[in-house]
Amino acid sequence: MKVELNFITQEDAKRIISTEDNYIKKLTDKEIELRMFGETNISKVKYLNSLKDSTLNWNENDINRIKKIFKSINKNIKEIIENDSYEIKLIKTNGKDEWNSAYTRDDYIFIPQKKVSTYTDSKFERLLVHEIFHIISRKDKKIRKALYEILGYNLIQNIEIKEIINKKILTNPDTVGKWCTATGEYNQTKIKVTPIVALKDNLNIIESKLDIVNSIDILFLKIENNCGIELIPAKDIKIDEKTVFRINGRIEHPEEIIAEYFVEIVLDKNYTKDDYKGEMYRILINKGDD
Repeated sequence: MKVELNFITQEDAKRIISTEDNYIKKLTDKEIELRMFGETNISKVKYLNSLKDSTLNWNENDINRIKKIFKSINKNIKEIIENDSYEIKLIKTNGKDEWNSAYTRDDYIFIPQKKVSTYTDSKFERLLVHEIFHIISRKDKKIRKALYEILGYNLIQNIEIKEIINKKILTNPDTVGKWCTATGEYNQTKIKVTPIVALKDNLNIIESKLDIVNSIDILFLKIENNCGIELIPAKDIKIDEKTVFRINGRIEHPEEIIAEYFVEIVLDKNYTKDDYKGEMYRILINKGDD
């Protein structure tokens, strides 16, 4: 596998970040208000302009440092996934676009200045590998399907969500279009569920100076007839432990769980033939084939 790294200029980044792709189209009015730090009645044009204003230029020191970090990453990834090529495009932001979080859209990785300037080389390396997985998962549905199934999730088509529920959930850019369900038990009945990010009940805004994880909950959305009909606290669902594997004590979407496993596989070579990571390693080297 060959992964090429490109640094996007601010001029190009303004156009890219304001493109009305599936992620932008999916955002509700409430989500836009949250991303505008509580400002109400935001027009789409104003929001897109705010995204443009969040972009920054890369400086030479950042570019040289990241290229050096990426060199060892690329070598390790090529040992796992062969014969594929990916172009990874990096965009730097001031962090106001997504609460100082790194994330992906298409084959672009958006990285806030705060992470560029405060992360050690080792921590930044792990961040890059995590985000690269999201691009691999987005580009290769066959690999994504096989990896999700290890955790008990099956891919499904887009679902409809009741409007009252839609107002409560937050869109994770890395999981857009990656709908999936697992089977759990609720009130002694087997149901299909999918993990959803939601703002904590006691909050009206997301504090810009705090890590977003302090402001959100991961709930399960009950799915019936391809429609999301009810949000259920994770504690109320009986489900296979591997399906609700926790990252730092938090339940997460399988996309995020596998991205963390991918980091350990690529950088730590931390897997055995008998664990989840060993299964994932075999899927990756076989490109989704058993």
